[in-house]
Amino acid sequence: MYHGMLKWILTYLLPYAFTAYYPALVFLRGRKDYILLTIIVCSVGVLILSVLWIRGIKRYSSIGN
Repeated sequence: MYHGMLKWILTYLLPYAFTAYYPALVFLRGRKDYILLTIIVCSVGVLILSVLWIRGIKRYSSIGN
């Protein structure tokens, strides 16, 4: 769907950066306020992606058996 650098960023860089940065920050600095932010961002992301998935499934049609 995406090409080139954008595909690489969305596939590897963004997920790794988000999942690695905040846990590492908690271990290094002991900051716990990012935990709530992480939960909120993940929840909103799951909600948005769920809506997009359902919309895509409703519009999808295939050919064959």
